[in-house]
Amino acid sequence: MGSTSSKFKKYLQHGDEFAAMQIYQSSPELRKNLDPNLSYGENHNHNTALHYAAKHVFG
Repeated sequence: MGSTSSKFKKYLQHGDEFAAMQIYQSSPELRKNLDPNLSYGENHNHNTALHYAAKHVFG
């Protein structure tokens, strides 16, 4: 089914901020470990959670 962080990432990538926020709010571990400045890596053009959020809002 996927980990909490992979679900969160998927929702962000697909622009479903409501679902991403629900995952974020229901996971103390995710809130503790999430650094919005960390890159998702080369496969994602080094985008961060903040990039995906901004892209959705301003895209």
